[in-house]
Amino acid sequence: MNRRVWEERLRVEVSRAGRSGDPLTVVVLDIDRFKAYNDRFGHAAGDRLLGSCAAHWLAGVRAVDVLARIGGEEFGLLLPDCTTEGGIEIMRRLSAATRELRTFSAGLAQWIPGETGASLVSRADEALYEAKGRGRDACVVAESSLLVRLSPQHELQGKHAS
Repeated sequence: MNRRVWEERLRVEVSRAGRSGDPLTVVVLDIDRFKAYNDRFGHAAGDRLLGSCAAHWLAGVRAVDVLARIGGEEFGLLLPDCTTEGGIEIMRRLSAATRELRTFSAGLAQWIPGETGASLVSRADEALYEAKGRGRDACVVAESSLLVRLSPQHELQGKHAS
């Protein structure tokens, strides 16, 4: 799916969460060191890598979840009726699915009642940049700054903002 579809589905899911009170989690994923991969192997290889990662990720999410390429090597993942903890578990599963292809970094945010979709995605995007800044191959939960290492050899690490 592309950004246009992403924006529409985000609007629908935020509206649904507002009516139902069910949780909604958004994750922004970015393939680690993708530019270097593209520079080394060429754009065609980069496009194949993007497609392979997306296919593996799609196989690891539910039918109601929405995965879309939202720009460059950045993907958005909408997880309706999913808590922060569920989102972390999904990130671990997706990481394991693509470990041999490439690592990724992710920012995860759970919807706050009354929040706009744009604000939700912005918080997830900020958390993504924190994950990249803290060493990549990780997921950071927005606001809490909880860092979850995605490699199997790493344990859960917490750093709470003061």
